[in-house]
Amino acid sequence: MNKKLKIYSTLLIVAIVGFALAGYFHFHYETSVSYEDEILYFEMDGEEYVKNDTLQDGTIKSEWQPTFELTVNVRPKQNPRHPTLRSKDPMSIFPDPVKVEMQKVKVKVPFLKDESIKNSVVAGVVAVIAIMSVMYIWIFCLVVKLIKRIRRGEVFTQQISKYMETSGILMVVAYLSEVVIGYIMTVTVLSQVKIAYYDIEFVNEANPMLIITGLALMIISQIILMGKDLKEEQELTI
Repeated sequence: MNKKLKIYSTLLIVAIVGFALAGYFHFHYETSVSYEDEILYFEMDGEEYVKNDTLQDGTIKSEWQPTFELTVNVRPKQNPRHPTLRSKDPMSIFPDPVKVEMQKVKVKVPFLKDESIKNSVVAGVVAVIAIMSVMYIWIFCLVVKLIKRIRRGEVFTQQISKYMETSGILMVVAYLSEVVIGYIMTVTVLSQVKIAYYDIEFVNEANPMLIITGLALMIISQIILMGKDLKEEQELTI
C-alpha cells in the first residue's frame, strides 16, 4: 500500500467516525452577554420596511422596501430569569400553553439602513458563489474527461488516476470552503445582529457526502495507480 493510499484511507475513516459522533454529541457556544432589557414583541412594520401612500380614491398603496434576508441558527439562552415563548389555543388538543423553541430564524435587515452588514453579506455571498462556481465547473470538466477515457477503455492509466485524485481533492476543498465561509458569515452576523433571549450559533450545514465522496475518489485513484503498476509488471513478465 502506497503512502497516499494510507493517508486517504485514514482521512476517510476519521471523516466517517467524526460525522457519526457529531450526530450524538452537540457542541455549543456559551452565552457571553445577556441584557436585562431584552424583549421580543410584535409591531407593525416601519417605513424602513414598507411605505404606505394614500391615493386620491382613498385606497392605500403599499410599497415594500428591499431587505437582506438572513437565515441563522439560534439557541435559547439558558437563563431561568429569561421568559420563554409560549403558545396557547383553546381549540387545540393541547389546551395548556406549549413552550416554543426556535432553531432557525430569518432576520430581515433594511437594505439601505445598515451599510456594514450589507457590505459584509454582499461580500460573503459573492465569495461563496465565486468559489463554489469555479470548483463545481472544474469538477464537472474533470468528470467529463474521466468518462471519455473510461469509455475508450483507458482505465488503469496515470491520467485516469490523476483525474480522480484531482476531482476528489476539489470536492474536499469545496466542503471545507462551505464550512469556513459559513462560519465567517455566522460570526459576521453575530457581530451585527442580536436576538432577544436567543444566541446565534454556527451549525455546519455543508453536505458531508461531498467530503466522503471526495476522499473515496482519492482512494480509488491510488488503487487504479496500483493496478496500473501491477499490469505493467505482468506485461514485462510475459
